Amino acid sequence: FYTQDDTIYIDKLKKIMQQNPQVLFIPGYVEDVIRILKNAHKIGFTKVIFLGGDGWHSPLLIEKLGIFFEKEITSYLTSPFNIEEKGKKTREFIKKYKEQYRKEPDAASALAYDAASIILLALKELKEISREKIMEYISKMEKFEGVTGKIEFKGKKDPIRDVYILQPSSKGFIYSTKVLPEEKN
Repeated sequence: FYTQDDTIYIDKLKKIMQQNPQVLFIPGYVEDVIRILKNAHKIGFTKVIFLGGDGWHSPLLIEKLGIFFEKEITSYLTSPFNIEEKGKKTREFIKKYKEQYRKEPDAASALAYDAASIILLALKELKEISREKIMEYISKMEKFEGVTGKIEFKGKKDPIRDVYILQPSSKGFIYSTKVLPEEKN
């Protein structure tokens, strides 16, 4: 494990490397991941496949480590957002985002947009607006089509959604596959 205050990971990585793993999952945000992968590269710990979640999905990862992904480090991450998605809402969002900010949106931007869209939908529909009424509206919401794709709530706190598997490269995040949620009864 590592903590948010860690900056040097070499000793921890050496211990892991001694176990000769095939895969190493790094749950964390991009700043930590950059430091960990730079430390791994420094000690030659590059034969393992590195896996991560949507905390990795940032242009900063490509900016700082892009060349490593081409030759030395193999990694994959899961994300609720894929810049290559062909859906009309997603294409429109990407176009407007690029016009406004002069760069491509990342997963956090897309998730924030969908969250704001759900709140706006609630505000339009509700006759009485309060925190409780908004929460109740969202808890009863069955489906929502956002820029991150189809989201199903089915009365649960955590949404059910498609997940993209992306591979970082010097060119950006390359789409690998899409994992669809299993239907649970």
